[in-house]
Amino acid sequence: MNKIIGKSNPKLCASVICANLLNVKRDLDILEEEGFDYLHFDIMDGHFVPRLGLDLNLLEQITKTYSIPVEVHLMVDNPGKYIEKVVKAGVSAVVFHLEAGTDINNIIYSIKKYKNIKIGLALKPETPINIIIPYLGLIDIILLMAYPPGTFGEKPINSFSDRIKNLKKLLVKYKKENIDIAIDGGVTIKNLKSYLDSGVSMFIFGTAGLFIEGIDIRDQIKLIKKTLNIV
Repeated sequence: MNKIIGKSNPKLCASVICANLLNVKRDLDILEEEGFDYLHFDIMDGHFVPRLGLDLNLLEQITKTYSIPVEVHLMVDNPGKYIEKVVKAGVSAVVFHLEAGTDINNIIYSIKKYKNIKIGLALKPETPINIIIPYLGLIDIILLMAYPPGTFGEKPINSFSDRIKNLKKLLVKYKKENIDIAIDGGVTIKNLKSYLDSGVSMFIFGTAGLFIEGIDIRDQIKLIKKTLNIV
């Protein structure tokens, strides 16, 4: 069991789209053995972001095969039309973008009608933190993008650590510290500790921090757990 001494456990999440998709079963087997908390599953529509993501059929196969909860990240123009599909596919958490421009409350309540599904809102790097305030009593996760969604391999924006700290202060102010602060993009061994100290409780690992070419995934997981003091 993952345990961090003196603090609540940070949640370890692996971005499926960054795994070796030609041998994804091997990677997912290892992640399950190593006790990862979530698989992060990106769905994109080619409109909200300039690329396409993973397939719903793959999502359903993963949820049927593995015990790791799946958190789906909807980077789409109309997240409402995906809710029933991803819930039926077996996800444990649904995160969608506040910038999608649709009725946020309506989407949140469409998820709430399903029991035991966590709800998250994602924010692009340029979106003001305060815009999240009206929804703090309705959600479980706030996902901060370190760089524009739908892009890969970029560096986090210069003010990203301050952005995390500001969100943490906001959650403390409104007594909503139970909401997970998740970060997506550019998570590496080098910035793990500083992000943890800034208030991050949910780390989404991709090609920069977990699925690194030439490095054994088991060795990288050991390094992640050592850095975060997880035993």
